Amino acid sequence: MQFIISSSELLQNLQAVKPVIQTKNTNPILDNFLFDISDGRLDVYGSSGDITMRARMPLDIEEEARYAVPADKLTDILRNLPEQPLTFSFDDNHLRITAEYGKYTLPTFPGKDFPLPQPLEEAFEREIPGAQLADAVDKTAFAVFKDESRPILGGILFHFKPSAANFVSTDTRRLVVFSVKTLEGDDQQYVVPPKAAQIVKNLSGDEDPVRMRFSDRSAEFHFKNYSLTTTLLIGKYPDYELVIPKDNPYSMIVNRELFLQALKRISIFASKHTHLVKLHLSGSSLTLYARNEEMSSDAEEHMTVNYEGDDFTIGFHAKSLIEMLSHLDSEEVKMTFSSPRHASLIYPLDGLDENEEIIMLLMPLSL
Repeated sequence: MQFIISSSELLQNLQAVKPVIQTKNTNPILDNFLFDISDGRLDVYGSSGDITMRARMPLDIEEEARYAVPADKLTDILRNLPEQPLTFSFDDNHLRITAEYGKYTLPTFPGKDFPLPQPLEEAFEREIPGAQLADAVDKTAFAVFKDESRPILGGILFHFKPSAANFVSTDTRRLVVFSVKTLEGDDQQYVVPPKAAQIVKNLSGDEDPVRMRFSDRSAEFHFKNYSLTTTLLIGKYPDYELVIPKDNPYSMIVNRELFLQALKRISIFASKHTHLVKLHLSGSSLTLYARNEEMSSDAEEHMTVNYEGDDFTIGFHAKSLIEMLSHLDSEEVKMTFSSPRHASLIYPLDGLDENEEIIMLLMPLSL
């Protein structure tokens, strides 16, 4: 079998697929790309076993065949070649690449040994603009639980409700809910692993629609030239809506960027153990304060804010609050409070489409 293909086009697709492949595989065949040639196209697959990705390219060929090709070596060869047409020639055991400068030979392995997931026959299916899906993942993935003791919290919950689709993450101290009101369902819930979610985000950078398909244990994401199949995290995701306060009577509106930069400066002086930063609100004044007892150092800054409520002091984990504000795009944010011991909420006041909403919840630290 022989065909001609652009080196840069092939490299672009291999580099998109390669992040799926793990550095250490219990099944050696997964160290390879699968080249599946049929119906006048080339499908290149990479897989970790749990996640499988496919890139599709048109090909001027009528034959059909499957070969597994070493992923690292093939990518390295193409990365070091200038753009040019390449001739790929396959026999039973080898791939020979003919380029302008020379010839390169790689071993191949039987394509039948490469495990591919079964297509989802009966699936819950929805479409979403790619840019919106990327934004939903970006604004939630940072807050997933990093401890393997609760694996279900390590993923992003895709919760399709009659009124909206919620994309949810929590590390038990923080909760982020990104809502898209143009998507709906009948209370279907699916938890997508963090690595799969990150790859989906990277592939979803434009307005082309992404078709999402879910079964009880697997999900498919279909893009213009790519598709990704992943196993889902199985387990009961906590009822996140129960922990969102319904009545936080105190509220502060502040310029997000000025608040963020002040927090970054003040956090330098926070304890390396607690990372505690105190916020004191009185009238239209916000005072930020941090102290490191071990270093005998402290810092204090004052800002003018729009505040409604009694004089109030609360403490937060500085890095957590900074990270949350950094994942918002708004000019102003609103924070609401009820007591120094109960959760505060953060809302962006702008920067969202009219069919989107974000709620961020942060638990305080003891003062």
